[in-house]
Amino acid sequence: MLRTLLVLAISTAAASAAAVPPYEPLPKTKSTSSSVPAQAPVDSGSGQYSGYSGTDTSFSYSPAVDNSTPSATGTGSPSWDTLSQIQQMQQEMLELRGMVEELKHQVDIMQKQERERYLDLDMRINQMQSGAAAKPSAGVAAPTVAKGDDKALYERASDLRKGGKYAEAIAVLQQLLQQSPSGLYAPYSEYWLGELYMVSDPVDLDLAKRHFINLLANHPDHVKVPDGMYKLGKLYAGKGETTKAKSTLNELVRQYPDKSAAKLAKDLLKTL
Repeated sequence: MLRTLLVLAISTAAASAAAVPPYEPLPKTKSTSSSVPAQAPVDSGSGQYSGYSGTDTSFSYSPAVDNSTPSATGTGSPSWDTLSQIQQMQQEMLELRGMVEELKHQVDIMQKQERERYLDLDMRINQMQSGAAAKPSAGVAAPTVAKGDDKALYERASDLRKGGKYAEAIAVLQQLLQQSPSGLYAPYSEYWLGELYMVSDPVDLDLAKRHFINLLANHPDHVKVPDGMYKLGKLYAGKGETTKAKSTLNELVRQYPDKSAAKLAKDLLKTL
């Protein structure tokens, strides 16, 4: 009986050993010191996982962080909104600068045109040798105008001057000064007498200077004073009186820096 039981036990053990492949690896024990998480077993198709219960808390992951774009709140570089605002401000500054330059160009053109008109008037009055203006007839008496009518006298003198009849215009203005030396048209008469003696035939520069000096001395606040100062300085320069010319022209620039005559005075001073 004992022999029979021994044979049955040996047979059972042999059958169990034949059922397990001799090369199948033994299951590995999970090490608590390993930093690599265990992989889930592959689904064999039966719809169930074998050997992984889902209770391993040592396995975790972190979302990937993209460090390629600058942080809007970082201190390393400005945000895109700030860069955009800076570019917009630079564009506005360029536009404003263009507007300022355009306005400056327009002002320069206006000043140039004003100066050209002034020079054109001065050239017409000082046509001494061009022969364009008609010469006054010798021995022509000044037209008679009723005494006391200053406005009519001045208008008559202006018409004669514009027509090139300088000697007749001088006679009328002299008559106006004699009857109204302190009248409304007296400073105008002094100025135009100075101009006319510079272009009359014959030219009398000394009388011209005298009338310009009378204008400055007797009517220092009149509107024709800046032009009279420039013409007086020009006469001084023409006669070689450089010191007087510079003094008169510099005073003109100091007192009336915004007048056209002051700009002409600056140009004349550069030649002295």
